[in-house]
Amino acid sequence: MKILVRILFITVWFLLGFSVVVTMFGLAKAFTMELDISYTGLNLFLNVFDKYGGIYTTSFTVLGISLVVEQISLSFQANKISTRTEWKRKLDEKLDSLRNRNHYMYEHINLVADDIFDELFVTDQKVNNKEELTSLFDKYFKDVIPGYEQRSEDNIGLGDIYPQHSKSYSFKYFEEVLYRLLRPKWTYNRFYLDFRELYIAQVDLYSRDKKATESDYRRAYNDYQASKMKK
Repeated sequence: MKILVRILFITVWFLLGFSVVVTMFGLAKAFTMELDISYTGLNLFLNVFDKYGGIYTTSFTVLGISLVVEQISLSFQANKISTRTEWKRKLDEKLDSLRNRNHYMYEHINLVADDIFDELFVTDQKVNNKEELTSLFDKYFKDVIPGYEQRSEDNIGLGDIYPQHSKSYSFKYFEEVLYRLLRPKWTYNRFYLDFRELYIAQVDLYSRDKKATESDYRRAYNDYQASKMKK
């Protein structure tokens, strides 16, 4: 839309400028004619500009189209701002719960939220399929999953160790805001499962060298739970 508005803006000014030039030539020619204030004289004066009618018609037509497109663009932007405000308000309601439990996740989602909104605005914030979901995940979340894990309160309390099976300390926080940040198209039934699969795959890569034995993990877990009870 912005590109179209700019093209029309340039076109309008070019045509208006050209119209001014031909008008000046027309006036210069008209002023060389003998003065005649009769009906016939007026017709002769106007006939000087008759051959430029196509230029004038085109100029005003493009100007009209430009004004209409600009109004549509302004309406589109106003709707986008209104929708963004409501979307962000609902997202913030969920994000506030992360502020103390995983501040890094809270800050990062706040940072990328507007970009995600802009990217998905044309589809009403809806993700249509796994291909689109993967593209969004790789662009905005793939590289920060280790940071999400490191700054999760459970991971900090356990000393950054993991059990032998797949385990994420941060996904339980992220899923609280998932459906406020992204929404699947109603036909995309595997949205949650696909997102969780993408997320856990990155956690597994991060935690593969941090696996503890079952007994060591159980000991760390019990110590962590005991410390929480004392607080």
